[in-house]
Amino acid sequence: MKKYRYIILKLSLIIFFLLTTSISSGSSIIVGFDSNSRYNISNLNIDGITFLNQFEKNEVKNISISINYKDIHPYKMGLNGFYLNIEGFTPRSIPGEPIVPMKTYIVDLPLNSHITNVGFTSGHYIYLKKTLKPAIAAKPLFWNSSYYTRFTFEVRYNPTEWYPGKLLSYDIGYDIEKTRVYIRVYPIQYTSNQVLILTDGIISIGYKIGDDGSRYSIKTSSFSNLIITPPSFYQAAKQLKEFHGNQGIITEVVNITWIYKNYDEADDPPFPGYATDDYIRSILTKYNYSLAKKIISYLKDNSAHPNLKYITLFGTAEFIPPSYYYAFYSAVPTDLFYASPDYDFLLNYKIGRIPVNNLSTAYHVVDKIIHWNPSSDLFRNITVAGGKPFDTPYDIGEMIVIDSINQGFFNGIKPNKCFRTEDMFNKSSIIKSLEGGTGVIYHIGHGSGDAWYLEGDPLYADEVLQLPSNNDLPIVVSIACLNGAFDTKVDETLNLKISFGESILFSKAGGIAYIGGSRGNAGIPIFSIDKGRLKILGERYMAAMLTNFFEAYSDNNLSVLGDLTDRAMQRYIENHDFDDFLDLYTLFCFTLLGDPVLKIPSRPIEEENSISTIDLYNSEGYIDTEGIQIRYLGSSSNGEIPVYPILDSISYNISSNIEELDIKLVDSFAFEKPTLFKTHINSIQNKPLIYVNDSSIYSIRVINPDGKESWLFLAISLLVDDDYNNDTPGIHINRWSSIQEAVDLASDDIIYLKPGIYHEHIIINSSIMLFGSDLSKTIIDGDGKDIALRII
Repeated sequence: MKKYRYIILKLSLIIFFLLTTSISSGSSIIVGFDSNSRYNISNLNIDGITFLNQFEKNEVKNISISINYKDIHPYKMGLNGFYLNIEGFTPRSIPGEPIVPMKTYIVDLPLNSHITNVGFTSGHYIYLKKTLKPAIAAKPLFWNSSYYTRFTFEVRYNPTEWYPGKLLSYDIGYDIEKTRVYIRVYPIQYTSNQVLILTDGIISIGYKIGDDGSRYSIKTSSFSNLIITPPSFYQAAKQLKEFHGNQGIITEVVNITWIYKNYDEADDPPFPGYATDDYIRSILTKYNYSLAKKIISYLKDNSAHPNLKYITLFGTAEFIPPSYYYAFYSAVPTDLFYASPDYDFLLNYKIGRIPVNNLSTAYHVVDKIIHWNPSSDLFRNITVAGGKPFDTPYDIGEMIVIDSINQGFFNGIKPNKCFRTEDMFNKSSIIKSLEGGTGVIYHIGHGSGDAWYLEGDPLYADEVLQLPSNNDLPIVVSIACLNGAFDTKVDETLNLKISFGESILFSKAGGIAYIGGSRGNAGIPIFSIDKGRLKILGERYMAAMLTNFFEAYSDNNLSVLGDLTDRAMQRYIENHDFDDFLDLYTLFCFTLLGDPVLKIPSRPIEEENSISTIDLYNSEGYIDTEGIQIRYLGSSSNGEIPVYPILDSISYNISSNIEELDIKLVDSFAFEKPTLFKTHINSIQNKPLIYVNDSSIYSIRVINPDGKESWLFLAISLLVDDDYNNDTPGIHINRWSSIQEAVDLASDDIIYLKPGIYHEHIIINSSIMLFGSDLSKTIIDGDGKDIALRII
């Protein structure tokens, strides 16, 4: 039998012996609701419930919500754990705690409103007839291994109390026009023996109209775009101002020396970091915190810039300090408080940083912006790149990218896929897009601060700097850790001369902007596997932020780069309640290195095609993926996959509204050359046989011409059934009646036991994965002579 190129079982002898009960997942589960017994929420002792008398003498605004329990779909995500998905809600996922649906309702009130109370004033709920164990959110995975080792993981919720223990939470934000209330609703509550589901309710927002709306004195309309620069780069900044002025964008240049002289320091941000952490202050001796707080004061002074929308920070952190350094195991630079100088989550301005470090580089980047040649044709060329990080069989890098494609964010475009499964997740393939002729590069892979690792074939910042000149350049979007750093001279613990993101801007090619994170970035997809079929429910952390960016990218009403990054952050704020400190960390990390008023041409708009799907027939059973994800860091099971024997053809059918498709078979355990075949098919007339020689976990991918993909996972195994005999087709080839006979022939193979009583004791001396079909019907009794299983 085959030896996997990708080694799963690293110890000298490891066996996965799982005789698991087959539990279906996804829409195939029937969840029973006691819909005839509706209870009033006034009976509950859960936060977020209030009473109407608490709103007396207040202005009140009401929101009505209704949830149809028939629209709730369970997805298996954890060993016998389930996530109850509700259409229109997003998964709230905090490591070690149950994954629950959440939805944010946004209420805008007059500017001078003071919120007095927010809560459910009426509502009803029902109970699930059968208790489902909740899926537990996995340990966060960072796109740089040094960050991952800093986290401990444990299940940390109390199952004897309601979780999350609140029906709603809320945040308040202010800008020059309004007061905004973010109301986050949690309709499902868990205890160890009950599941509660909110079916309807009225949320009341109590507020009072104040008399301080005049604190913003409105002047005659002025500039909408601001460049903040040190004196040494002033002439280059003026050149950029003139360019934008010629585009019709009224721009002003403000010198940091003027700000420092004319404004007092703002208060410290109410977050742990430079203001509170002695260690951070000790390593950041070059951080000009006083100047940062004075810039915040200036930006908070709306009377000085009443029409301001966009801000360019023209210089690295050495010249224009970050608005703050947040404390997260180390120092995290953020420009967020320049976007929100009142320290709330309603962003006032759209921020970008051009991290130049000398005048010649400043002139070079400005010249690059002036001569950038964006066009709709350029933005028809998009490169997406992803691989196989975190030792998981699920091609997480490709999966995150595919989610954006499948959601229609690139409709009208067929992305160039630099995927590992296309043998293109490498330097020679990706560097072509950095040389020019591409509108966007979307990269999901590891980084080191000055490189994209590309799984063994790194591309370094120094190589990007050597690219030949080109004006047809991409916006580069990447999850890679540390590559968006702009403070390499301030935080010397980074040990970086230049970040990869900076090299994108400083190169004669590379890109016109870099979007990513200034420090380590976490992020994986939230997904389930329903009888082998992949269902992506969302992403976490920076992966979610980048998905938000491409959702904004698909909106042709947004034509300026800063609008896209602003929409991504606002969507992230809406979809997270910040009970998870990594959500706040991600918001602080997110960085646009580039000019926020770059004009983006219209993107193609074409009719959306549905995702083609594949159905398999006549499986031998199902195995739980808990035994497969043995090295998927911090994760738990995501569902079940069908089982087929080696050397047998697999019957299938493709459902599609498109005739011409591609089909691809990928070995999930193979690190090199994982794709067994990829072929073009006619979904109606030509369906090639799927016939697999080697035991492994595979995915079959059906690919539309526009790049959309559906994935279906399956296990190819050695089959054992005590009912087999010498007349059984395939006996001793892919089927055995004796477990021991199959084990003796196996090496790094999957063995699947069908229901039966096996009167034998088993000796195992090699690495295998052994699965049983049913906990109650698959029995090894040891033949009454010895222990049932011995590992030697």
